[in-house]
Order: sequence, then structure tokens, then C-alpha cells
Amino acid sequence: MRLRAVSAAHPQLCHLRTVGRSRSGRPVDLFTVQGGPVDVLLLGAPHPDEPFGLATIEALARYVSRHAETRERYTWHFIPCTDPDGSALNEAWWTSWPPTMESYHRGLYRPAGADQPEWTFPTEHFTAPLPETRAMMTVIDSVRPRLLVSLHSGNWDHCHYMITPGEPQLVGVLAAAADRSALPVASAPSDCAGWDSPGHGVFVLPRPQPAPPDAAWEPTGMSSAHYAARHSALGIFPEVPMWRTCPLTLPADESIAVLDQARTAVNDALHRVLAADCGKESIFTAAVRDQAAIMAYMIGQVQQHPALAADQPLTLTVPLRAAGMLLRHLRDRCASQPRNAALRSEHEAVENEFGAWCRRAQAALRPEPVPVAQAVTYQITTVFAAAEIVAGREKRPLVHHDEDLGASR
Repeated sequence: MRLRAVSAAHPQLCHLRTVGRSRSGRPVDLFTVQGGPVDVLLLGAPHPDEPFGLATIEALARYVSRHAETRERYTWHFIPCTDPDGSALNEAWWTSWPPTMESYHRGLYRPAGADQPEWTFPTEHFTAPLPETRAMMTVIDSVRPRLLVSLHSGNWDHCHYMITPGEPQLVGVLAAAADRSALPVASAPSDCAGWDSPGHGVFVLPRPQPAPPDAAWEPTGMSSAHYAARHSALGIFPEVPMWRTCPLTLPADESIAVLDQARTAVNDALHRVLAADCGKESIFTAAVRDQAAIMAYMIGQVQQHPALAADQPLTLTVPLRAAGMLLRHLRDRCASQPRNAALRSEHEAVENEFGAWCRRAQAALRPEPVPVAQAVTYQITTVFAAAEIVAGREKRPLVHHDEDLGASR
């Protein structure tokens, strides 16, 4: 871990300690750079298929440890990886950067909602946070941050903020961060349809409510930003795109048809796979089932908000998530049961479906991965500007120089 080198270089300022353990026993670490009275907490890899936050934390930790002016008002806290178990299952494509649309979805692991530390903070209707979530809760309750930034990225082509509570100054912050990093701002991302918005590209996270019986999909608990709000923290998810893509034309009726066909195909394939293997489940089958539920939820969003939810790249990439993870399950099971002809047949069928969906997405989107340095610039610009907001407009603003913030990839 590069943060150990930072800590060793600045032992009077920096402290690295383990604050919890994952479900598999991996450490959840907290890195602190001591400074002023305003506490800022950053969370890396809030979903394990979102690696940019790790690079952002490494770059920012190095920077604030070297530049005293960034510590006059602020003490900086970093949890580099909030889901170390899930992150380990994404290393195949992380470590062969840059990814392609195919290599990303073949190597991806996106946990089911109940297995996501970011979204299992307790609510009135959910009281069983994961061990990784409990570690974050302990840090949040101890640090009581004025600013919490959970460093998300997405399988799309734009940037936007999810925030709590509403903070109108963040509209200008997003515009400046996007301009500095040359990234497009989303007008209406599909996962924010119907949310309150103080301005272009900024959306207020609704507080999770108990899911109605007929709900297609809902988060399991609440998020880190919701939890930190109990300490009056400003919470931000600065979503940064994984890809640059061509504009997509996919009207509402076609979007519904694509999602419905994919959801049906995934559910049918999963049923056949389990039937061929005595019902053997895995973390991948749980995640596949969750993605199928998300597709049903997306259909409802398109039906409810057709003008906002059409033309969305996620319509083509969420089916790839599901198929890619089902392939991972099948590869593992076929390796352990090489004589199971039914499993081998299902593997071939899912492989063919995945290939067709991948070619469709590739042709429609023509994706190119966003450079890591570009994503890091966007997230660090956001962090410094948001820190100014919570500290108040006093003295000189925080400034940084891009050449000092080199990303590791």
C-alpha cells in the first residue's frame, strides 16, 4: 500500500491504523493526516468495481502531507478501500488498465445491495450493517466529519453529484470541476430521475424508506452520506465516468424492450444454471439476481420518466454486468464439475449472449476509458472546493497544482 510510504515519510503527521475487518478478515484501514479543526473524511472504492477513488486518495494523501497550507484548517481522514473483499474480486481488470468494455464486464464483481458496505448503514427498517459498514460507522461517529466524500465512479459517460443535504453552492463546484477535468455534466442521469436538484448535475439523495411490497428494487439500508448527516456533515458522491462514449439514441420504448429482453434472458439462464447444479449458489448468483431486479427497476423509471430515462448507456451496460457475473459463476462451477454437460452447455449459451450484448454496446457507445489522472483531477477539485464550503469563506482558498497530484496509473 502506497499510503504506508507516505506515513513513513511523515511520521509526525500521518497515522495509518486498522479500524475493522471485512467479512473475510481483510483489514479496513484509516489513514489520517493531522491538521486543523475541520475534519474531512474520504471513502475509496465505495463499490468495488469503482477504482478511481483509490487513486484519488493516494494522490490527495501525498499532497496534503507535503503542503502545510492544506492542513491549516483541515484534518484529513481517508478510508482507502471500504470493501476489500469485493475489491479483491475486481483485481483482474484493475491491474490490466486500461480496460475494454469486454474485459471490464468479464472481470467485474458488483455486489448485491445487501452485500454493499456503502448501502447497509442502519435505518428504521434495516438494523444489520455489514462489518465493513460498522467500521465506517465507528470512524464517522469518532471523527464527526464536517465533510464526507464517497468517491464513486460509474459505468456511464458523464459526471454528476449526489449530495445530502441540499447545498446550492455545489452547482458551481461541479461546473468548475467538470470544466477543469474536461468531463461532461449529466443533465438527467437515470438513477437520479425524480430527485430534488438545486441545479445542473447536482441531485439530493432521498432518504431510504421501507420498500413497498411490489417494489422491483430498493437499497438495503442508507448510505454513508445519510449516516454522516447525523453529525451535520455535508455528504457528496462525486460520480465520475468510467468511459467516454458516443451519444446514444435509444427511445423510451426501445429502452424498455432492451431491458425487458435482457432481464428475462438473465433470469431464465440463472434458473437453468441452478437447476443443472443442484441449486448451488455463490456471491455471483446473488449479484446477478440483484442486477435483474435493477433492470426491472429501470423499466419502471423509463415508464415513469420517459423523457429523462431514455438514451441512457446503462440500458446497454447493466445487462452486461449481469451476464459477466453469471459467466464468472459458471467458470468456477464448470472448473469444479468438468463432467457436468448441462453446465457446460449453459456456459456456452451465456457466453454467446454476453458476446452479442457486448458487441451491441461497443457499436452503439464506442467507449474509451477515461484516463485515471482526469478522474482524479475531477474528484480532488471537488474535495478542495467542498472543504472551502464547510469551513466557510475565510482567509485564502485552498489551491493545488496538477503536477503535484500525479495519479499512479
